[in-house]
Amino acid sequence: MTKIKEKNQEIVNKNKNDLRELEQFYTTNKVDTMFKTIENKKQELIQDMIQYADEHTIPCAWDKEGNPTSYKVKMNPLVITNYFFKPITPITSQEPIYNAEKLGMVFDYYCDILANVNDKIGDFPSSLTSFCKLAESMISQGGIVYGSSMQKENGIMTVKHKRAEKIEELKQFQGSKYVQSDMTDAFIRIRNDLLQGKKVLFSGSPCQNAALKKFLSKEYNNLYTVEIICHGVPNLRLFQDFIKYYEKKLGGSIEEFYFRDKSKGQGYITKTIYTAKDNSKQIKIKPGEQFAYIRFFSKSLTLRENCYKCPYAGENRVADITIGDFWGFNDVHPEMKGNDQFTEMKGISCVLVNSERGLDYLSKCKNDFYLLESSFEKVQKHNEQLKAPTVMPAIRKNVLDTYASKGYEGLEKFYSRKFLKDRVEYKVAEYLPRDLKSRIRKMISK
Repeated sequence: MTKIKEKNQEIVNKNKNDLRELEQFYTTNKVDTMFKTIENKKQELIQDMIQYADEHTIPCAWDKEGNPTSYKVKMNPLVITNYFFKPITPITSQEPIYNAEKLGMVFDYYCDILANVNDKIGDFPSSLTSFCKLAESMISQGGIVYGSSMQKENGIMTVKHKRAEKIEELKQFQGSKYVQSDMTDAFIRIRNDLLQGKKVLFSGSPCQNAALKKFLSKEYNNLYTVEIICHGVPNLRLFQDFIKYYEKKLGGSIEEFYFRDKSKGQGYITKTIYTAKDNSKQIKIKPGEQFAYIRFFSKSLTLRENCYKCPYAGENRVADITIGDFWGFNDVHPEMKGNDQFTEMKGISCVLVNSERGLDYLSKCKNDFYLLESSFEKVQKHNEQLKAPTVMPAIRKNVLDTYASKGYEGLEKFYSRKFLKDRVEYKVAEYLPRDLKSRIRKMISK
């Protein structure tokens, strides 16, 4: 009993000392110092969380479709558990969502317009270029940009959300990524930047935008959000197995992989930069749909299960701005045919403005683009993901069962066996000149 009383007295004395210290802050006009001390402690905690996220969120078990089901950790502090191991991506439409205004904008880009950027960060696909210009505007305002980056880490190709605060760092966001991006510690870094009063531009899928807003749990006036029109994505492990398979075929180590190389026109034209066995750098350009990974993605056979019931595939959008390809542009804007500023060969993007904040942000960089006002209905006409989620094909189960039992190489054999006509078609197309392929498409469409 005596020990308990002594312990209680220690607590009372400590509380009195803490109170005296607090009173001292007020009596000596050091309130600002007090708040700074509290803020510094908070930032120390955030940095500890960031370090923990970098070191301890390691997937160690997967389901048959390749989705992580558990993580290997050395410690399990409660605060980190709350941040990292509870599902924070909403799977219902009960989260607050912006009502999309009936406003569409069309962007088309030429190298001379983007020369000042492309000299530093390289050429982008059209919709990625629109994000690039939005990102450049944010950095010019002293802000931070978060986007999806594909890089090799410890010999494994991975897709992860990264942070950029310089124009040169935007290059890491180059290229479309048809794979689920690892968010790991991105949300904590974003909140850290927001708490420090920095402007932040975040780009991701609609569900990633919804997850970020749920994680932050309140509105930040210094946060601007951009979402892509998302078809759905395969999981990261399937992509990594595909890269390992392709490295084996090439007999080298892949350093960079691009799903869509616009230098060869529209479509899934992949570009691979790899180191051969003799240590020479090689570049391989190949129709992407010769690969099971890309063909099955385009046929919606390997998307994550949630993608087929996505609550964000429709008119109601999550982010301030929505960007994507403007499919069927010449059909809905026949008056623009022959206009050199808008050519589908180079790629035309649509930009949907979903909030006043988005409209204000876009107005700051509108002079960087060729603009044409359109409508949501015209953008939606040839873009199914603005109408409803992707429908799950009946054969998807067979595809994923094959992957679970026979690995990625089994998928390639399944592709040759079940979709031989497709595979032959894309193999022949690889050797046809671009202008001949264009003439054939026009003949078929008549």
